[in-house]
Amino acid sequence: MATKYIIYNYYLQRFSEGREDRISAEQCAKSLEDFMPDECKENGLKIVGMKKKGGEQELSSHGNRLEQHFRNMACLLVEANKTKKITQNYTDHEEEHNPYLHVLFDFNPEHCLIAIERKESVMKVEQAAELLKLTFSRLLQDKGWHGWQLVCEQPKIPMDFWELIRFVNNRFEDRLKKVSLVFDNDKSQNSKKNKSEENKKLKFVDELISHFSKGGLYVDLGDDNELEKYKEDVLDFASLCAENNYQLVAEFSKFGVLYHTDFFPAIMPLGNDVLDEFICRKAESTMGEYKLEEWFKNIYALFCNKENMNEDERRRNSMDIE
Repeated sequence: MATKYIIYNYYLQRFSEGREDRISAEQCAKSLEDFMPDECKENGLKIVGMKKKGGEQELSSHGNRLEQHFRNMACLLVEANKTKKITQNYTDHEEEHNPYLHVLFDFNPEHCLIAIERKESVMKVEQAAELLKLTFSRLLQDKGWHGWQLVCEQPKIPMDFWELIRFVNNRFEDRLKKVSLVFDNDKSQNSKKNKSEENKKLKFVDELISHFSKGGLYVDLGDDNELEKYKEDVLDFASLCAENNYQLVAEFSKFGVLYHTDFFPAIMPLGNDVLDEFICRKAESTMGEYKLEEWFKNIYALFCNKENMNEDERRRNSMDIE
């Protein structure tokens, strides 16, 4: 079973006399890792967020537990501060409720990545990212890093569905196994826009499924001529899916599952067995590389390699101070 994670890269930033300053990636990664406890423990970090009280904002603490920290990686559980209604002896009352999500850190200075579990029943990913930014920024101030703040950005690569397939195929020498549609029954499936056009596209998908195989759209990248015949239709349908809250999904042999959007989003599935291997240090006896390390390497190659950055990002990164 796999869980989806939203990927952020991070850096330390301050503004001085109207100029943006940054420290080197090596110093940034080391500074953040130094705040991480060496041993697994409860509330090893003072994670804080902002909450409204009486119309004003005030700090609130969030429970946390370090699950593992070694080989320049860490797994942290972060709690949400919620309440839930329970009934006892025919009486309803509110009780404290602290569901949690996983946050994974890559302190390799070549990567500088944070992965936040997408678990909106606990909290929105953006809220979790804000908790981390506020927490580490305050820790930096306490260490005398005045004016420095942690910045977390979600990298995105603009590309259409076809470019995504070719990109993963070329970069990772991977093969597309399957293209499928995901329908969310909780979303409205009755678009009022051009019903005849929608029905036409849905009919096309039925024909495409019948053409390739049963149970899904299986496309072999080795047969480029066959694939190219359907390029424009598939791209049109991908756009229609986005408008109606449906998702077009590409599954690769090694890279796993990727969801289509107008941007190649920084969302990556992580197998629970991969996380369990890291937390329990199961690869220690073999002295081999952990699968989580490979996962972070793939993320960096896909989202953060400067070859994939646009000109603005390249120009901004060239201003980093050593």
